[in-house]
Amino acid sequence: NNQSDMIVGGIIGSNIFNILSVLAFSAITKAVIIDERFAEFDMYVVIGVTLLFSFFLLIVGRMDRYLGLAMFVSYIAFISAQYLLF
Repeated sequence: NNQSDMIVGGIIGSNIFNILSVLAFSAITKAVIIDERFAEFDMYVVIGVTLLFSFFLLIVGRMDRYLGLAMFVSYIAFISAQYLLF
């Protein structure tokens, strides 16, 4: 399905563009020091969630309320983990 391919491409492309462009422009002005927590936790969560939802969208082919709810709950869990664990 072309729509699910576009959604997956948008998710992956957005993540790659945000990481590379924002990091590159920031590094031009000042050296960027990456917190250890990002390499130990955040990076794996971002990659895992992106792959999980991309895979789900490729299999199901559409986004419904349940997937939207799962994405919202995942976001709340991630933000909660940021405050509770670190």
